[in-house]
This record gives sequence, structure tokens and C-alpha cells, in this order.
Amino acid sequence: MVVKDAGQGPIKGKLTMSFGIKTRKRGFPQRLRRSLSLKLCVLLGLGILVCVGLFSLYFLYYESEALQEGVRKELVELSGIVLRNSVRSMQANHPEGIEDIIKTAGEQKNVLSVRIYTREGMVRYASDQGSVGLSLGRDAVSCRVCHTSHNTVIPPEGKDRIFAVKNGRVQALAIVAPVFGEKSCYEAPCHRHPPEHKLLGVLEIQRSVEDVEREVARGLRHALFFGLVLFTAASSLGFFFLIRFVHRPVKDLVDSAVRMGRGDYGLQIPVRGEDELGQLTKIFNEMSRQIEDRQKKLLQSTEEFRTLFNEVPAYILVLDQELRIRNLNRAYREAFGDQVGLPCLETPLGEKDFCKECPTLRSFADGEVHSLERVRRLPDGKDHSFLVHSAPIRGEGGRIQAVMEIFIEITQIKELQKELVFLGEAVAGISHTIKNILGGLEGGIYVVDAAFNKGNQELLGKGWGMVKSNVSRISGLVRDILFLSRERSPALEEIDPADVCREVMELLSALAGEASVMLELEAAGPPRTIRVDPRGLHTVLTDLVSNAIDACRGKPQPPQKRVVIRYGYDEDGLVTFQVEDNGPGIEPEIMEMLFKRSVSTKGSRGSGLGLLVAKKIVEAHGGSIQVESTPGSGTVFTFTLPVGEA
Repeated sequence: MVVKDAGQGPIKGKLTMSFGIKTRKRGFPQRLRRSLSLKLCVLLGLGILVCVGLFSLYFLYYESEALQEGVRKELVELSGIVLRNSVRSMQANHPEGIEDIIKTAGEQKNVLSVRIYTREGMVRYASDQGSVGLSLGRDAVSCRVCHTSHNTVIPPEGKDRIFAVKNGRVQALAIVAPVFGEKSCYEAPCHRHPPEHKLLGVLEIQRSVEDVEREVARGLRHALFFGLVLFTAASSLGFFFLIRFVHRPVKDLVDSAVRMGRGDYGLQIPVRGEDELGQLTKIFNEMSRQIEDRQKKLLQSTEEFRTLFNEVPAYILVLDQELRIRNLNRAYREAFGDQVGLPCLETPLGEKDFCKECPTLRSFADGEVHSLERVRRLPDGKDHSFLVHSAPIRGEGGRIQAVMEIFIEITQIKELQKELVFLGEAVAGISHTIKNILGGLEGGIYVVDAAFNKGNQELLGKGWGMVKSNVSRISGLVRDILFLSRERSPALEEIDPADVCREVMELLSALAGEASVMLELEAAGPPRTIRVDPRGLHTVLTDLVSNAIDACRGKPQPPQKRVVIRYGYDEDGLVTFQVEDNGPGIEPEIMEMLFKRSVSTKGSRGSGLGLLVAKKIVEAHGGSIQVESTPGSGTVFTFTLPVGEA
């Protein structure tokens, strides 16, 4: 083998795998533990040996089973012939014919004996005349086949049974076939058995299996010879392949790796092929050329570059022990610019002073990961909630060199938590409203019952009015709940907004009259049509105007209680609606909760869902809604809608 050393030219000679240990003779177990090639050779030899052995065993098993199956078929055919001819001879009252049949069957090749037993177990006919007249007990081999400890009577539907038996020193297979009594038997003139004797006896034939054993032994010799030849050829071919294509390339790689481990870089190994080992050799050669440069670059890298991921959807800062920024991720740079070198207190995510329980300082102190929640006001002027994690970055020797801070924005999660709280309060408010409505229904039903009992028509009208009023309230509540729970697109139509405003004023005129409130309509500009959902616009105006009337109802009499509906157009293609009242106004703490949660200023008469429904309708049109109010002076609700294409 020739190994080239960078800068020194080729080095001729054979490398050893001494690893600094003196070479000495080793036994086979030690060589097996230390040599991959030897392990592969042994494994390959064992594998071939096992495969050849399994094939030989399978072949012998299959041949043995085939031969034995042939013997079984031969016994079944022979027993069938003997039984059929015996029955015919018995029906003809010709015992000599039975003896001839038994004798002929017994003279067949490999047949050891043929016997017919009576139902009492006595040998009636036999190929060997010396056994005629003998009686067998139920413990005999031929009897035990049918007579077991659990079954002492041969069943009428008994079948032929084939079993192994030893006849003297000869291994044999025997068949026992029952002889059943038939109608043609006991009705014949020679009948000697009553009809109730269903079983007349059994036929037993024993056949030697020495010819089968000889064939199996001959097959075994052939299989061993073929297996030995196959094992020798396959092993020789496999060993040659391993030595030529595995052992030599692996040995070259190992010897060169030992030298590289001693600092001798730049070695080149001859490539012996294009297979995996050849590719590995090429990679090794390329690695040996680059490993020195790579080692220098790796020493200059720090742990922070393995943990800093620019694609993380969070703001990441790496701070040194002076709390100055050493590095930033892409998200931070895109949001706030490159602020490397600044103290963390001067960044948008920092505080004016050291924050209490600063996670970065704690990570520097104990080397642990810490987390806490913080709210920061960013350059967009809004407060953002963050989940802040701090993790130490360690250098050589485990010393903490820096701390990585990760700011994960959870503003939307916090908003969702607030929405869930608002939802719970809304459910509680709706439940209270339903309870009040049910109480009103119970009161109306009570008045109606009392009116029926007294026959008082005036009281009946009053009670029925209470029932209708509360049914109307619960119907409106259900409609509001269903509207809020479903997503629906507005059914746009071309309408004149003045028509909708007049319909609302006409609908609520009676309510306004009861509260001594004057309804007014003011339109800016010439009449024109807009494309909106007329039912949705009607719902929004009805809710806002009815709220304004109720607000004026609770205020002491001013010079004149009034609710004004205004609408007009602007150059941006929007139509603006206003509902203004001169009622008592809305308190600031209630103003903050409008359009966000179910809030009602009507006490038990309101569910607080009206403004939520109005907001959803307006936003479904692509518009917006606002409110302005001065306590003691009144309130103005303003919403804008796109005019749409006419």
C-alpha cells in the first residue's frame, strides 16, 4: 500500500494497527474480537452452514413425509380391498374366501401381518395361522387406538386409524379399520349376528417401514454430500469477496485513521472501487484535506451560534455580563434595528431601571432557566405583553459567558383571556336577564289567572299585556344571542337611508311619546341610494334610538328631551349615521366597556347585547362605530358604512 503524506511525498511501506502496543501473537478469540473481517468471515460461514443445514433438513423432512404418506395411502387402499372382498365372502357364506383374501394380502411386499378381530377381541382370521384364536385385551397396542380410559366402546361412526407400531424388531405402520354390521348382513340366511350388533369386528394390517427408512438414509447421504459441496463453494467465494473488497479497504482506512489520530493530517488512501467503501475512502481523503481548516473554524465558534435561530417567531437577545447586547436575531433587527453593543436598558424591550427579579441576572447567578411575564410599550405606542425566558450560554469549562433572552409576544393570548372573562360575565348577565323575564311572565300569568277567576276584563288586559311584553323581551334576547353566535354576510340591497330612518322613527314613536321624547331626522346633502343590508341597518338604528329614548327617560325634565338621527356622505365613499340624545350621558368607567362586553344602563330591563349586535353588523359591512358622551349633557353614537357600488 502507498500512502501519501501532504508535503512529504509518498511513503512506501506497510502500516500496522499497533496503536502503540507491541505486536505479539494472539489466539483466535482475541483475533476474532479485534478483527472485523474475521468476524464477517465467521458470520458468513455460519450463515451459509445454517442455510445449507436448514435446506437439508427441510428436504429430508419433505421426502420422509412424502414416503410415509405413500405408505399410509397404500394401507388405506389395501384395507379397503380386504374389507370389500371379506364382506362379499361373508355374505356368500364363504369363509374360505376370507382366508384366501387375508393370505393374499399378507403376501404383499412389506406387509407383516393381516388380521381380523371379532368384537370380543379374538383373532378370527390372520395371515399368520399361529395367531388365529388368540384374544387381545384392551391394553394391547391395536386396541388402545380406539379404547381409551375415557372411551371403552368403539363408536359406530368410528373411522380408520393409522399408527406406528413395533413388530418384533421391525418398525411398522398399522391400520385398524372397523367392520360394521349392515342390513344385507343380518338379513342373509347365514346371519350369525343380531341386528343390534353394529360393530362386528376390526381389520388390522401391519406394514414394515424399513424401505422408507432406507430411502430416508440414502437421501440423508445425498443431502450431506450436496450440502458439503455447496458450503465449500459458497464459503470460498464469500471469503474471497470479503478479503478482496472489505478487509483491504477497511484496513487501509483504519491504518490512516490511526495516523490522523496522532496529528498526521493530509493522508491520501488509494481508492479501490466505486462502492460504499470506495465512496468512504474518497470522503476520508477529502476530510483529511479539510480537517485542519475546519478545526480552526470550530475553535472560533461559540455556543451562542448553535442556539440562535433567526427564524424563531420571537425577539432574541444575547447579553454579556455587563448586560450589553452581543447578538440579535432577525426578528429583533427587523422590528427595532441593529442595536448590538447597547445596554439592554436602552432598548425598546428594556426598562428605565433594572427590573425586579431580572431573569438575565438570575441566570448569570445560578445558571438556570428563568421565565416571567412583562408588559412593554413599543414604538407603535401600544402596550405589548411578553413571556420572557432567559437561558445561560456556557463556554469552555462550563463557565457562563452570556445569557440569551427570548421575548415571546402573548398580547393576543391576553386579549383572548379578557374576552373569555367578558364572555363569562355576559353569560351571567344574560342569565340574570332571563330570570327577570321569567319573573315577569310568572307575574303576568298570575294576573291573568286572577282576572279569569274574578271575571275582570280590565285586570285580564293588564295581565295579558305583561305576558306579551315579557315574551317580546325574551324573543329579542334570543334573536340577539343567535345573531352574535353566527357568522353571516350582509344581504346588500340598494336603498334610500332616509326610508330606513323614517321606519325606525315610526316604530319607536309610541315609546318616545311615553317618555316625552321628541324624535328628529336630519339629512345632509341631496337624497341618494346606498348598498347595505336594510335589515341590519334597521336593527342598528332601532337599538341606538331605543337606547337614547331610555336614557332620556331617566333624566329630570329639561327644556325638551330630544333624540336626533342624522346621516350624511363624505368624499371617501362613506355614509355616516349619528344618534344623539340630550340625556344624562354615560359614565367614563362604563364607556370603556362599551362594544367589548355586555353592558346595560337599563337595569333589569336590558341584556347588554344590543351594542354588541350593532357593532357586529357595522363591522360586517366594513364600517366602524364610536361613542362620545359627556355626563349630564348627552351622548352621540356615530357609525360609518361604505356606500357601495350603486
